[in-house]
Amino acid sequence: NNLNTYQDNISSSIAVKIEALINKNYIESNDGEYTVNEITALLSNKTASNIYHFMQKGLSVIISDEDSIIGFGMVVRKNNIYEAKYLNVDPAYKGKGIGNTICNIREKTLKEMGIRELYIESLRFDNTIRFHKNRGFYDVPDLRVLKFTKYMKKDL
Repeated sequence: NNLNTYQDNISSSIAVKIEALINKNYIESNDGEYTVNEITALLSNKTASNIYHFMQKGLSVIISDEDSIIGFGMVVRKNNIYEAKYLNVDPAYKGKGIGNTICNIREKTLKEMGIRELYIESLRFDNTIRFHKNRGFYDVPDLRVLKFTKYMKKDL
């Protein structure tokens, strides 16, 4: 948890594994919501370097099986708004509660910090939107122009 102060030295090699997980998840989760070009555009900034940068100043939750990362999510603070980012679960492990576990850890940590609102910029995958709404997120006006995603909020 590097939200408040730098606490953990994170290996950049973990970010490489997370990048691979995100790529796999985006491609295999797409059920026609995005074109191939749109998926490519969405993945263009999900590089190991960018992930590593966010990990240095956010709360990261990593779930692994042996040496493989099978789940990852984080929270970052931007202008005093706490935003959930990068909730990804390996498609082979979906439906086993990993996404909920990551979300529960993120939300519990924020509550302990006294944070009462969590925002998310969600992909428009039908299953992803349904997942977030089932967890209590609701639509809010976008804070910036969004082309491929939907902005949501949850009261903690």
